[in-house]
Amino acid sequence: MARNQSQLERPLGRRSFFRMPYLSQETVGRISERFARAMGTGAFLIAMTVFVALWLTWNTLAPTGAQFDPRALNFTLLTLILSLRDKFEVSTTITEDELRELVMNSDAVKRALEGKEAKNIIVRAPKLVNISTK
Repeated sequence: MARNQSQLERPLGRRSFFRMPYLSQETVGRISERFARAMGTGAFLIAMTVFVALWLTWNTLAPTGAQFDPRALNFTLLTLILSLRDKFEVSTTITEDELRELVMNSDAVKRALEGKEAKNIIVRAPKLVNISTK
């Protein structure tokens, strides 16, 4: 004889605690466009300056246990957030050596490395070149 299980006797199955909101491509496009336009404004530049000043002040003057990006580690997290980004359009068949040469000869990279030695260069053609300095 088959039993009828009530709603309380059946397991719920997998549920997530946080439901991701649905955003259409049009909505994402509008948000991206507004953000991109705002980045060049004076208000954005002032807000970013205040943000960086507060970040540096907190992580310099706060007790060591309260610092989330300590000065002793040269503000690694802030450096990652503000790191130099450059974009190159290259063939998907470019080799790692060709990509390394292209990037190292770029004016933007030469300016960024001015007076610094490239400590480590990671190349994963055709998508990524990461340069760290001493």
